[in-house]
Amino acid sequence: MNSKLEIFLTQLDHSKSIDDVWSIIVSFYKSFGFDRIIYIDLELGEVDILTSFPQYWLDHYIDQNYQDIDPFFMVCCKNFTSMGTGIEYLKKYDFLDEVEKKLIKEASEAGMQSGFSIVFNPLTDIGAGGWNIGSSLSLLEVQKIKAENFETLHLASFYAREAIKSIRKKSKILPNLSNREKECLLWLTTGLRTKEIAYRLNLKPVSVELYINNAKKKMGANTREQAIAKAITQNLIQL
Repeated sequence: MNSKLEIFLTQLDHSKSIDDVWSIIVSFYKSFGFDRIIYIDLELGEVDILTSFPQYWLDHYIDQNYQDIDPFFMVCCKNFTSMGTGIEYLKKYDFLDEVEKKLIKEASEAGMQSGFSIVFNPLTDIGAGGWNIGSSLSLLEVQKIKAENFETLHLASFYAREAIKSIRKKSKILPNLSNREKECLLWLTTGLRTKEIAYRLNLKPVSVELYINNAKKKMGANTREQAIAKAITQNLIQL
Protein backbone atom coordinates (compact mmCIF):
# COMPACT_ATOMS: atom_id res chain seq x y z
CA MET A 1 0.00 0.00 0.00
CA ASN A 2 1.48 3.36 -1.01
CA SER A 3 1.91 6.22 1.44
CA LYS A 4 -0.76 8.42 -0.16
CA LEU A 5 -3.37 5.70 0.31
CA GLU A 6 -2.25 5.08 3.90
CA ILE A 7 -2.64 8.77 4.74
CA PHE A 8 -6.08 8.74 3.07
CA LEU A 9 -7.25 5.81 5.23
CA THR A 10 -5.92 7.43 8.40
CA GLN A 11 -7.78 10.64 7.61
CA LEU A 12 -11.00 8.72 6.97
CA ASP A 13 -10.63 6.89 10.29
CA HIS A 14 -10.43 10.22 12.15
CA SER A 15 -13.31 11.92 10.32
CA LYS A 16 -16.29 12.99 12.43
CA SER A 17 -18.96 13.93 9.89
CA ILE A 18 -20.07 13.27 6.33
CA ASP A 19 -18.69 16.69 5.36
CA ASP A 20 -15.28 15.68 6.73
CA VAL A 21 -15.40 12.35 4.90
CA TRP A 22 -16.40 13.92 1.61
CA SER A 23 -13.77 16.67 1.86
CA ILE A 24 -11.07 14.03 2.40
CA ILE A 25 -12.32 11.97 -0.55
CA VAL A 26 -12.49 14.98 -2.88
CA SER A 27 -8.96 16.09 -1.92
CA PHE A 28 -7.56 12.59 -2.45
CA TYR A 29 -8.95 12.21 -5.97
CA LYS A 30 -8.11 15.79 -6.87
CA SER A 31 -4.48 15.06 -6.02
CA PHE A 32 -4.51 12.63 -8.98
CA GLY A 33 -6.23 15.11 -11.29
CA PHE A 34 -9.83 13.96 -10.81
CA ASP A 35 -11.79 17.09 -9.92
CA ARG A 36 -15.29 15.98 -10.99
CA ILE A 37 -16.22 12.92 -8.99
CA ILE A 38 -19.67 11.55 -8.24
CA TYR A 39 -20.73 9.01 -5.65
CA ILE A 40 -24.22 7.77 -6.46
CA ASP A 41 -26.22 5.04 -4.76
CA LEU A 42 -29.73 4.23 -5.98
CA GLU A 43 -31.77 1.87 -3.82
CA LEU A 44 -35.51 1.25 -3.94
CA GLY A 45 -36.15 4.55 -5.70
CA GLU A 46 -34.09 6.64 -3.25
CA VAL A 47 -30.88 8.20 -4.44
CA ASP A 48 -27.86 9.26 -2.40
CA ILE A 49 -25.56 11.60 -4.33
CA LEU A 50 -22.31 13.23 -3.30
CA THR A 51 -20.34 15.18 -5.88
CA SER A 52 -17.53 17.65 -6.37
CA PHE A 53 -19.50 19.24 -9.21
CA PRO A 54 -20.77 22.78 -8.54
CA GLN A 55 -23.98 23.01 -6.49
CA TYR A 56 -25.91 24.43 -9.47
CA TRP A 57 -25.22 21.25 -11.43
CA LEU A 58 -26.46 19.00 -8.62
CA ASP A 59 -29.61 21.13 -8.31
CA HIS A 60 -30.15 20.80 -12.05
CA TYR A 61 -29.59 17.02 -11.92
CA ILE A 62 -32.29 16.71 -9.26
CA ASP A 63 -34.61 19.19 -11.00
CA GLN A 64 -34.50 17.13 -14.18
CA ASN A 65 -34.90 13.78 -12.36
CA TYR A 66 -31.77 12.65 -14.16
CA GLN A 67 -31.34 9.75 -11.75
CA ASP A 68 -34.21 8.09 -13.65
CA ILE A 69 -32.38 8.17 -17.00
CA ASP A 70 -28.70 8.48 -16.05
CA PRO A 71 -26.82 6.10 -18.40
CA PHE A 72 -24.32 5.52 -15.60
CA PHE A 73 -26.78 3.04 -14.08
CA MET A 74 -27.86 1.25 -17.24
CA VAL A 75 -24.46 1.17 -18.94
CA CYS A 76 -21.68 1.45 -16.37
CA CYS A 77 -23.40 -0.51 -13.60
CA LYS A 78 -24.10 -3.63 -15.67
CA ASN A 79 -21.13 -5.27 -13.98
CA PHE A 80 -17.92 -4.46 -12.11
CA THR A 81 -15.93 -3.69 -15.28
CA SER A 82 -14.57 -0.13 -15.28
CA MET A 83 -15.83 1.88 -18.25
CA GLY A 84 -14.94 5.22 -19.75
CA THR A 85 -17.20 8.14 -18.89
CA GLY A 86 -17.60 11.75 -19.96
CA ILE A 87 -18.15 13.56 -23.23
CA GLU A 88 -14.82 12.44 -24.71
CA TYR A 89 -16.13 8.87 -24.61
CA LEU A 90 -19.55 9.78 -26.03
CA LYS A 91 -18.79 8.40 -29.50
CA LYS A 92 -18.52 4.93 -27.96
CA TYR A 93 -22.11 5.18 -26.76
CA ASP A 94 -24.03 5.99 -29.94
CA PHE A 95 -26.92 3.85 -28.68
CA LEU A 96 -27.81 6.42 -26.00
CA ASP A 97 -30.93 8.48 -26.63
CA GLU A 98 -30.91 12.28 -26.92
CA VAL A 99 -31.87 12.92 -23.29
CA GLU A 100 -29.04 10.70 -22.04
CA LYS A 101 -26.56 12.41 -24.37
CA LYS A 102 -27.87 15.78 -23.17
CA LEU A 103 -27.00 14.85 -19.58
CA ILE A 104 -23.44 13.99 -20.57
CA LYS A 105 -23.08 17.21 -22.55
CA GLU A 106 -24.39 19.28 -19.65
CA ALA A 107 -21.91 17.56 -17.32
CA SER A 108 -19.12 18.57 -19.71
CA GLU A 109 -20.26 22.19 -19.46
CA ALA A 110 -19.75 21.87 -15.71
CA GLY A 111 -16.19 20.62 -16.21
CA MET A 112 -16.50 16.85 -16.75
CA GLN A 113 -14.52 15.83 -19.83
CA SER A 114 -13.46 12.24 -19.26
CA GLY A 115 -13.22 9.68 -16.51
CA PHE A 116 -14.07 6.12 -15.59
CA SER A 117 -16.52 4.15 -13.49
CA ILE A 118 -15.96 2.06 -10.39
CA VAL A 119 -19.04 0.02 -9.48
CA PHE A 120 -19.81 -1.25 -5.97
CA ASN A 121 -23.41 -2.38 -6.62
CA PRO A 122 -24.16 -3.77 -10.10
CA LEU A 123 -27.63 -3.03 -11.46
CA THR A 124 -30.51 -5.11 -10.04
CA ASP A 125 -34.24 -4.58 -9.51
CA ILE A 126 -33.37 -2.99 -6.15
CA GLY A 127 -30.92 -0.43 -7.51
CA ALA A 128 -27.29 0.21 -8.39
CA GLY A 129 -24.35 2.25 -7.22
CA GLY A 130 -20.84 3.33 -7.99
CA TRP A 131 -18.33 6.10 -8.54
CA ASN A 132 -17.91 8.25 -11.61
CA ILE A 133 -14.28 9.33 -11.29
CA GLY A 134 -14.22 12.32 -13.63
CA SER A 135 -11.84 15.05 -14.60
CA SER A 136 -11.56 18.27 -16.53
CA LEU A 137 -8.39 16.83 -18.07
CA SER A 138 -8.23 15.44 -21.59
CA LEU A 139 -8.93 11.81 -22.47
CA LEU A 140 -5.25 11.01 -23.04
CA GLU A 141 -4.24 12.54 -19.71
CA VAL A 142 -6.94 10.61 -17.86
CA GLN A 143 -6.02 7.34 -19.54
CA LYS A 144 -2.37 7.82 -18.54
CA ILE A 145 -3.24 8.60 -14.90
CA LYS A 146 -5.63 5.66 -14.74
CA ALA A 147 -3.08 3.24 -16.19
CA GLU A 148 -0.49 4.31 -13.62
CA ASN A 149 -2.75 4.52 -10.55
CA PHE A 150 -5.86 2.38 -11.12
CA GLU A 151 -5.17 -0.10 -8.31
CA THR A 152 -4.76 2.73 -5.78
CA LEU A 153 -7.83 4.62 -7.04
CA HIS A 154 -9.88 1.43 -7.11
CA LEU A 155 -8.97 0.46 -3.54
CA ALA A 156 -9.57 4.01 -2.34
CA SER A 157 -13.09 3.99 -3.79
CA PHE A 158 -14.11 0.99 -1.71
CA TYR A 159 -12.56 2.37 1.48
CA ALA A 160 -14.36 5.65 0.76
CA ARG A 161 -17.65 3.82 0.22
CA GLU A 162 -17.32 2.09 3.61
CA ALA A 163 -16.47 5.41 5.28
CA ILE A 164 -19.59 7.01 3.80
CA LYS A 165 -21.78 4.08 4.87
CA SER A 166 -20.31 4.12 8.38
CA ILE A 167 -20.75 7.85 8.92
CA ARG A 168 -24.27 7.71 7.44
CA LYS A 169 -25.14 4.98 9.95
CA LYS A 170 -23.75 6.99 12.86
CA SER A 171 -25.46 10.17 11.68
CA LYS A 172 -28.87 8.50 11.95
CA ILE A 173 -28.59 9.24 15.67
CA LEU A 174 -28.34 12.93 14.80
CA PRO A 175 -29.69 13.60 11.30
CA ASN A 176 -27.25 15.07 8.82
CA LEU A 177 -29.09 17.62 6.71
CA SER A 178 -27.62 18.89 3.46
CA ASN A 179 -27.12 22.62 3.00
CA ARG A 180 -30.12 22.76 0.65
CA GLU A 181 -32.33 20.91 3.12
CA LYS A 182 -31.33 23.36 5.85
CA GLU A 183 -31.99 26.33 3.57
CA CYS A 184 -35.47 25.07 2.73
CA LEU A 185 -36.32 24.50 6.39
CA LEU A 186 -35.04 27.95 7.29
CA TRP A 187 -37.21 29.59 4.65
CA LEU A 188 -40.16 27.58 5.94
CA THR A 189 -39.67 29.17 9.35
CA THR A 190 -40.26 32.59 7.74
CA GLY A 191 -43.66 31.48 6.48
CA LEU A 192 -42.75 31.12 2.82
CA ARG A 193 -44.50 28.49 0.74
CA THR A 194 -42.89 26.03 -1.67
CA LYS A 195 -43.17 28.21 -4.78
CA GLU A 196 -41.80 31.23 -2.92
CA ILE A 197 -38.84 29.25 -1.59
CA ALA A 198 -38.19 27.90 -5.09
CA TYR A 199 -38.09 31.47 -6.40
CA ARG A 200 -35.66 32.57 -3.67
CA LEU A 201 -33.30 29.63 -4.28
CA ASN A 202 -33.70 29.60 -8.08
CA LEU A 203 -35.01 26.03 -7.99
CA LYS A 204 -38.07 24.28 -9.31
CA PRO A 205 -40.89 23.78 -6.77
CA VAL A 206 -40.56 20.01 -7.19
CA SER A 207 -36.92 20.24 -6.09
CA VAL A 208 -37.86 22.22 -2.99
CA GLU A 209 -40.47 19.58 -2.16
CA LEU A 210 -37.81 16.89 -2.56
CA TYR A 211 -35.40 18.66 -0.20
CA ILE A 212 -38.13 19.22 2.39
CA ASN A 213 -39.33 15.62 2.16
CA ASN A 214 -35.76 14.37 2.51
CA ALA A 215 -35.34 16.53 5.61
CA LYS A 216 -38.60 15.20 7.07
CA LYS A 217 -37.50 11.63 6.45
CA LYS A 218 -34.10 12.21 8.05
CA MET A 219 -35.73 13.90 11.04
CA GLY A 220 -38.39 11.21 11.42
CA ALA A 221 -41.00 13.94 11.10
CA ASN A 222 -44.53 13.55 9.78
CA THR A 223 -45.06 17.22 9.04
CA ARG A 224 -43.02 20.26 8.04
CA GLU A 225 -43.69 21.80 11.43
CA GLN A 226 -42.26 18.74 13.21
CA ALA A 227 -39.17 18.80 10.97
CA ILE A 228 -38.57 22.48 11.75
CA ALA A 229 -39.04 21.94 15.49
CA LYS A 230 -36.64 18.99 15.56
CA ALA A 231 -34.05 20.80 13.46
CA ILE A 232 -34.12 23.81 15.80
CA THR A 233 -34.03 21.82 19.05
CA GLN A 234 -31.17 19.66 17.75
CA ASN A 235 -29.31 22.81 16.68
CA LEU A 236 -29.26 21.73 13.03
CA ILE A 237 -30.57 25.14 11.95
CA GLN A 238 -30.31 28.50 13.66
CA LEU A 239 -32.97 31.20 13.35
